[in-house]
Amino acid sequence: MISDELGMVIEAFERHAPVVGATAVELRASMAVMEGATPLPAGTEVVPIRAGDVPAEWVSAPGAGSSTVIYLHGGGYCIGTLGTHRHLVAHLSAATGMRGLALD
Repeated sequence: MISDELGMVIEAFERHAPVVGATAVELRASMAVMEGATPLPAGTEVVPIRAGDVPAEWVSAPGAGSSTVIYLHGGGYCIGTLGTHRHLVAHLSAATGMRGLALD
């Protein structure tokens, strides 16, 4: 049995992200609908940066130390963005006590 949370994610994807036969442009647009759908933990700090030529951001939950979790979002760098995965990096930061470096 799946969790209620996973059920919500699956339902949202079924509503907004039809995968079969979709183009990369359509998949990107459907993922953008999901951006910001999940709130960040209270007090999360997000600092946009550039890592060389790559857009990136530091995501730190309150109390996160200087150790770092590097996060590379899935989607083959064709779909998904820093924004669509920010909540996941924030929750990783909160769970580990480390700041997250997300690369786009």
